[in-house]
Amino acid sequence: MAKYTLKRIGMALLTLLIITFLLFLMVRIMPGNPFPSERMSADQIANKRAEMGLDDPIPVQFVNYLGNLLLRGDFGNGTSLYYGVPINSVLSTCMSNSFRIGGLAILIGTALGLVLGITAALHKGKFLDGFFTVLADIRRSRMTCSADLPIIRQTQDWTGNRTMNPSGRFRVIEERQPKV
Repeated sequence: MAKYTLKRIGMALLTLLIITFLLFLMVRIMPGNPFPSERMSADQIANKRAEMGLDDPIPVQFVNYLGNLLLRGDFGNGTSLYYGVPINSVLSTCMSNSFRIGGLAILIGTALGLVLGITAALHKGKFLDGFFTVLADIRRSRMTCSADLPIIRQTQDWTGNRTMNPSGRFRVIEERQPKV
């Protein structure tokens, strides 16, 4: 059993490594430039590429990325080139909001599911049982995003937290004007 478990964990780690490399490779071979050429000179772009290690071969870049990520939990010391906001602050804001929204969704979903499930069980074979079953089927079959934006907006109204608007842009970033 232990041999099987170790084998499965090893395969999972190998799969994760391959997926990470493929995603890293796809980002690196995409056409375009990560630097806003309309606001940076060619010399500034060349200096930034050298500073960030983008002139290194792709395998060296991947090993550096993976080492920083695994050993230090560091996604890089870059900043949003458009807004000038550090990436780590953007990520921490995103994760904080995601945990808040996710936690609230779990609490509401669990409470609502328990109430509706118990009600349906108490009225087995009657109207409420059928109604809640149809309601649950409709909820499972619709596209997730079709009703989530109004729910997010209502939750923001209740909590007074408007850090993120439904378009996904952060107010912290929106208030900052792009560098010209």
